[in-house]
Amino acid sequence: MMKFINSEKNSLPGSIIVVEGKIKSITVSLPGFYPIVTWAPEIINFVRNQLSTAITKNKYISMIKKIIDKVALICFKNQKVLSTQSKNINCWYLPGGKREPGESDHTCLKREITEELSVSLINESLIHFKVFKAQAHGLDNGIIVQMTCYFGDYSGLLKPGNEIAIYDWLTFAHRNACSAVDQLIFDELKFLDLLS
Repeated sequence: MMKFINSEKNSLPGSIIVVEGKIKSITVSLPGFYPIVTWAPEIINFVRNQLSTAITKNKYISMIKKIIDKVALICFKNQKVLSTQSKNINCWYLPGGKREPGESDHTCLKREITEELSVSLINESLIHFKVFKAQAHGLDNGIIVQMTCYFGDYSGLLKPGNEIAIYDWLTFAHRNACSAVDQLIFDELKFLDLLS
């Protein structure tokens, strides 16, 4: 049976990386134990069982996080940023989405933009900006969105597709109508004087 290595050091919160609903790796620290990082199924099962026991005792509930890995496009027109709203969700998001297994940032972004807005990204226009993290909109506390952002442009005519209800060009005045991670992005764009 797997055992945690005992430690006198203070512990840090753990995290779980989930891709398409499946646990891919776990990093976890419980008080009195060194952190464990693993991809092995038998260790993942052991840690899951240990956490289950701890959580049922109302301990360490805040020590586990789920990371949702996304890539987003930042595209401007007259100092307004392109944003989308999904069907049945009253919140604005930058266009983009979740990475599929093995996808690079660019591959993911191109696929998502074509699916969501029926246009093609211009490869040469893509410039990495920053990675932002925040609480996921409408999900349980502790579920974090990690958003890798790229500046870029597209060719074609915008048309909502694949779960997108509408798109629009937003200013900073729309900040509070956006998801938490998008609010951080809006703040940074405003600070850089890129958003009106």
